[in-house]
Amino acid sequence: MLDPKYLEWLKLSGKHALVLFLISSVLLFGSEELINTLGLLEAREAVKPWLGVVWLVSLSITAADSIYLVFKWVKKRIEWRVNLKRLQKGLHNLTPEEKAFLSGYITNNTRTQSAHYNDGMINGLVAATIIYRSSNLSQYHTTFPYNIQPWAWEYLQKHPEVLM
Repeated sequence: MLDPKYLEWLKLSGKHALVLFLISSVLLFGSEELINTLGLLEAREAVKPWLGVVWLVSLSITAADSIYLVFKWVKKRIEWRVNLKRLQKGLHNLTPEEKAFLSGYITNNTRTQSAHYNDGMINGLVAATIIYRSSNLSQYHTTFPYNIQPWAWEYLQKHPEVLM
């Protein structure tokens, strides 16, 4: 009966599987001259029946790990794009007071404006992730600097009509 300890090596990480894949590829597909130069000719012949199994399993683990990473990256990019579109759409639903405050960034070509930290309109823009408080040091007791988020800056630079 097969001892479960022999199956433990199937739990390889992607990095370890890649190393095994490369080594087994050299041993399986390398030229006689290369294998002889490495001094592995006898070793290759002794373990040749298992090399194919190691090669296939390590290839499968490496491929699965790579595919997983690609899908994870694509999913993250899609989520980022959907979130960006949602945030940009929110800029079209601003109150006149919010538009007036944000237009100060565009008309003055600055990424920083000062405002009172207890202003509800300012805190609403912070909660909507349109602006953020850039420093915890006040200028005049309750006045703090607020920067516009890079995504909002870029969008409003391209579409200033949103603030009209």
